[in-house]
Amino acid sequence: MASMMNFSKELDTAEEEYLQLFCRVKDTALYKAFRDDALKGMYSHHFAKMTTPYHPILLREVLTASRQALNRSFIHVKLPFNARVDKKMLSYLTSEDYFCDLDLYYYHDLKQVETCGNIITKLGEGDALQDACRAMELYDARHISASFAKNKMKRKKPFYLSKEIRLYVCYEDGVPIGSAELYISPVTNIAKIEEVAILDEYQRKGYGSSFMKCLLKEAKHLGAACAYLITVNEASSRAFYEKLGFVKVLEQENIFKNLI
Repeated sequence: MASMMNFSKELDTAEEEYLQLFCRVKDTALYKAFRDDALKGMYSHHFAKMTTPYHPILLREVLTASRQALNRSFIHVKLPFNARVDKKMLSYLTSEDYFCDLDLYYYHDLKQVETCGNIITKLGEGDALQDACRAMELYDARHISASFAKNKMKRKKPFYLSKEIRLYVCYEDGVPIGSAELYISPVTNIAKIEEVAILDEYQRKGYGSSFMKCLLKEAKHLGAACAYLITVNEASSRAFYEKLGFVKVLEQENIFKNLI
């Protein structure tokens, strides 16, 4: 149990390091508030994370306080790892138009990394960086909006240029079909894989699996002790990552409410 608690802290440290590249953090007695004033519409850059053990009374306080702390058109609160909203609180949240979902933290020890296959993967440098950015922006434009895609790329590109975050691109017959981030925590030496996106017309053809294998191989080559990613609680996502050797190690419940 102690070992798992320490590992949870290491993952939390790695995740906060990544977020602090973009977010200002306000630390209070009940929560940490993360906000990114340069990208106001990105949910993952705006939230209040409870720092006390879960209790419904404390959660109500955090929900109330986070509205002002975030100052956005939505409320987003993260519970402590592996805590879940109780039935009575869930009934209250539903009546107040909140909704809940679950983030899953998946871990890979990098000991057994499969070969990449035939897919061509490049680090985002020069022309390859432009290809990676185009693939990411196109994916976001299709799945969210063109304006959001443009703003997100403007926010993140300086970190790709400096290689604080490594952006990778994969190709099919010379056409950029997907992109993904790799961030290695300088404190914990844990690799975070983020923003994995394969364009819709190239999905379910094995490119995603091959690309992920390349990213794991790259993380190992760069000396990372292990790798993790965060995904949604859907059967297809769980099966995809577990087939690649990832193991679910943590859950984190999110509570949202749109205010407009």
